[in-house]
Amino acid sequence: MRSVILLCALMTASVAFAEPAAFVANETRLEVEAEGEVTRPADKATLTASATTNGSTSQQAVAANALLSDRIVVALTSSGLVASLRSPSYSVDSTSTDEDSDITRKPRILGYTASKTFEIEVKDVKRVGEIIDILAAKGATEISQPQFDLKDRDGALKAARFEAVRRAKLEAENYAEAAGLKVSRTLRLSERSKYSDNGVEEIVVTAQRANAPPPPATKIEPGEITVSVTLYADYGLTPR
Repeated sequence: MRSVILLCALMTASVAFAEPAAFVANETRLEVEAEGEVTRPADKATLTASATTNGSTSQQAVAANALLSDRIVVALTSSGLVASLRSPSYSVDSTSTDEDSDITRKPRILGYTASKTFEIEVKDVKRVGEIIDILAAKGATEISQPQFDLKDRDGALKAARFEAVRRAKLEAENYAEAAGLKVSRTLRLSERSKYSDNGVEEIVVTAQRANAPPPPATKIEPGEITVSVTLYADYGLTPR
């Protein structure tokens, strides 16, 4: 826990994140900064992969890509490990030289590349390594690192907020008691929050690895997700 305490007299000016409540007679303002933090095991994993093929014509590149993409989709859907699968992008591009041809005086096209991307959400985060093995075995040309998250982010954030408020109030009561005062009311609350991944392994599979024999059972630990809220709270203190 990290907390910063500032006890100031009634007439002392201070910087606030929101318009503070008006003071009353014999009231002292106490500014508290407290952190609420919740750490939970990651229970959601997503990753992206691409299927890239080449051809001397655009038709050849597209046809090859269709075969590769179908092979990947069939393997993923039949594995029983995928919660959702979508293809957000598809492109066909030409490759050319920088040198002008003798006749047209324009860059010469060497061939075409077709690329399709997949976004995959895994049912069980502990088995994300198996998805990577399937993708590599079926010829996916690039596989991104898994992104771990929480299915119920809002629930974790709510728990962190409750913890931040509890700690802020406890700090205020402790300092009020030490000063011979009591907490009479809350003047202001303001927060900032963040998510962070702990212990998440990164992995990128290149074309060379994808075309090589797949290694036995890739192991990836999901790690934990920390939801942290920093709360700025002002309290009004009055004599006991």
